[in-house]
Amino acid sequence: MSLKELAIDSFTITSQDRGELLFDEGEVHYVESTVDSFASFQVKGTHLYDISIAYFLVNETISLRCSCPHFT
Repeated sequence: MSLKELAIDSFTITSQDRGELLFDEGEVHYVESTVDSFASFQVKGTHLYDISIAYFLVNETISLRCSCPHFT
């Protein structure tokens, strides 16, 4: 399962649509990744936001962090 598939349920359809629009407009910038269980991005929406997604195999949990309003 991909990180996107693991994280998708943490976001409303409206947030998902906004994220896809920002991606299509070239506003999502890949920062780094380590193996298949971590990725970080910067997204330019109203402001520049830092996002990270991590999946922990040991306890099968996902950690999402974002400086965007959705997580504040």
